[in-house]
Amino acid sequence: MRGMQISLDHPLLSRIVDDLATRGWSQHDLFLPAPLTRALAAECRRRAAEGELAPCGGVGRGPAQEVREGIRNDHIQWLEPGDSDACDQYLGLMDGLREAMNRGLFLGLEDFECHFALYPPGGFYRKHLDRFRDDDRRMVSAVIYLNEDWLPEHGGQLRMTLKDNVEHDVQPTGGCLVVFLSGEIPTKCCRPTASGCRSPAGSVGAATSPSSMHKVLVSACLLGQPVRYDGRASGHPDVLQGWQREGRVVPLCPEVAGGLPTPRPPAEIPGGQGSAVLEGQARVVTVAGEDVTAPFVQGAHLALALVQRHAIRVAVLKSGSPSCGNRLTYDGTFSGTRVEGEGVTTALLRRAGVQVFSELELDAAVQALDALDA
Repeated sequence: MRGMQISLDHPLLSRIVDDLATRGWSQHDLFLPAPLTRALAAECRRRAAEGELAPCGGVGRGPAQEVREGIRNDHIQWLEPGDSDACDQYLGLMDGLREAMNRGLFLGLEDFECHFALYPPGGFYRKHLDRFRDDDRRMVSAVIYLNEDWLPEHGGQLRMTLKDNVEHDVQPTGGCLVVFLSGEIPTKCCRPTASGCRSPAGSVGAATSPSSMHKVLVSACLLGQPVRYDGRASGHPDVLQGWQREGRVVPLCPEVAGGLPTPRPPAEIPGGQGSAVLEGQARVVTVAGEDVTAPFVQGAHLALALVQRHAIRVAVLKSGSPSCGNRLTYDGTFSGTRVEGEGVTTALLRRAGVQVFSELELDAAVQALDALDA
């Protein structure tokens, strides 16, 4: 097996991550190299000619498949490592994208699955969310088109319903990639007038957790990830390890998610009040006086989006941080003086009804989760 590798620092992957963070979707018309596009298209059509692609009347895979009559009528076959050199190259690219999303968005994506899809003339996939109603493991979906000679009159566009019900059509030209948050952006396939390959389609998911188990947002540095301002982590308590094994944890560093580098200059809030930053009455500044309010606020809103996506009601965040502090923060003089206050992310999450604890209050956090699970 020989997968195609792509650097996690590649500008294209960075743009995809940024697009997902800011608007929930990303489109790139020339993502796949032309030779790989041709090789995948040829394999898809060969499999179809040999009867390997099966009609699909539902969604999902294997025992988890849901039959939904009238939803779609394309023909599909799931990809497996070792199927062919072309498939392995594609799977390598997708794994690189998964790792980039984990590093940039801390989504905790653990696996992905992909399939070929062939649409006959008049084929369709009606408007839907690309996620099961009772299972939030599918977080990100991706579609790559393999139609080298596509023309507008061939149809088959992917129609996305974006914010404020704005519709955006993706033209199914060969090599085009579209990535979107599975549970937030409805899509449909417009009826093609000619047979076309929308493939491989794929989805990326996180670890399984029982539907009755409440998830918890955790500062990434507390999970051993070196994302603090000084480039270090802050430990990995046994309680957090247990939650990870259970599939509860949704990790995030709001400052890195907001676009700040690691390492980075220390920053504080003059007065120490994150709520004042949200209201435009205070700033977040570095020790050199640089205003970094915007990435701190953006990171806070990304944390709120994760909380809303996973119905999170408990968070464990880093104590003392200008983003994550829940009781004390530094006063903005960079003298080590602490004041009663909360970080920017903590302030926004509390406004949404989230209980925020620090790593020093894990017993209380455990009790809060136990009460929710009861």
